[in-house]
Amino acid sequence: MWSDEFFHLDLPWWSSSGSLVVGEAGSVPAPTSLSDLKLRDCELVITVFDHDKLGKPTFLGCAVLDGHDVVSKIMLKHNRGEGEADWDAVMAVHLKGHFCLASHAVQYWRHQVKAGNSVSGRLVNTTSGAGLQGSVGQSNYAAAKAGIAALTLNQAAELGRYGVTANAICPVARTGMTTAVPEMATRMAAPEDGGFDHFAPENVSSVVAWLCSSLSDHVSGRIIEAEGGRIAIADGWRSTKGVDRGARWAPQDVGLAFDTLLEDEVPAQKVWGT
Repeated sequence: MWSDEFFHLDLPWWSSSGSLVVGEAGSVPAPTSLSDLKLRDCELVITVFDHDKLGKPTFLGCAVLDGHDVVSKIMLKHNRGEGEADWDAVMAVHLKGHFCLASHAVQYWRHQVKAGNSVSGRLVNTTSGAGLQGSVGQSNYAAAKAGIAALTLNQAAELGRYGVTANAICPVARTGMTTAVPEMATRMAAPEDGGFDHFAPENVSSVVAWLCSSLSDHVSGRIIEAEGGRIAIADGWRSTKGVDRGARWAPQDVGLAFDTLLEDEVPAQKVWGT
């Protein structure tokens, strides 16, 4: 909770002729300046508009702020496409953010082991279905989340000798970000009859609590999907049997071999949004 602090967010895609509209999630956005934005809640939605000469606003994107991620998600809808600064911002928050946090913890655990102390460390990263299957219109976010999954595999392989496990969750739950979208808010709303709340975030937190406990000592390098009452292991990239001719392939022969491989393949899950 940053209730008494000020924060300035640099939005590189905001043109000098544009203006900003900032508001709390679920409220009607009210004009303000980011430089004097007082964070009164642990989650805010910043909505970015570009105004033409007639004052007509055009939605450019939004960023969700909370106490853990400065920018949890950036969705760009403007016709200029995904710029390099936008890509860097998403990578910095998600992929680099995970690395930086883990790096400090790992250095501490490593020094503990070198000092002769026992360690039982836990890294629980957060990936997304967008990173595991891809997501149309979110190539930066999808690539960052895919990188977190790969980072988790490396962390598990490298840190086991220090007594550290590394896993990642792929959660589906109701958040301030999802409820800010009317269609998502309706689909993920708690049942009015008091039945099981499929999208309650508490459903995911139980998995995280278990991963952080000594009961999960034997689990590392896993990507765990958690949604409602369902828990599953995301089965990642695997090498198949393949075709080996014992010599170099001629380009015209590759197609025939690949058609054979396609006949035996397990089809990949569809990209989100297709």
